[in-house]
Amino acid sequence: MSPRIKALVFDFDGLILETEMPAYRSWAEIYREHGHELPRDRWLDYIGREAGWFDALIHLESLVTAPFDREAVRRRREERRAQLLAELDAMAGITDYVSEGRRLGLRLAIASSSPSAYVRAHLGRGGSRCRAGRGARARRLAKWDRGGEGGRPVGRRRAERTHGRG
Repeated sequence: MSPRIKALVFDFDGLILETEMPAYRSWAEIYREHGHELPRDRWLDYIGREAGWFDALIHLESLVTAPFDREAVRRRREERRAQLLAELDAMAGITDYVSEGRRLGLRLAIASSSPSAYVRAHLGRGGSRCRAGRGARARRLAKWDRGGEGGRPVGRRRAERTHGRG
């Protein structure tokens, strides 16, 4: 008997929503406002690494000789990043995969290491609802349900059994 696909699990950042460019662009703009350039190669090395490997705020502060208000710079960057993210639509093809998955009766889930409130906020922009599962943030899976029907959150182990581990 051949294996049967029972679910589609989508990674949120980078697959459903391309969040890396707004993150980079917002920092690059802040750096330019302070007369410096954010080294693109440093940023590219940072992508996918654990938090704390590169702190753009600390790096910028080390370059600026004028008085530097860390909190104001952090807030300004977060506001700009939020503006850029709000302009984004789902990546090409995602809506088609979701529609086809629903047509086939597959379970749909989102995997994300981002906080569930962040994922929910972005899914909510498109009329979606997201229900976060339990467990560590890096293991959190959220059930994506546009139709408004109930449904219990999909936990990591159950999702692995449903869609396989590879």
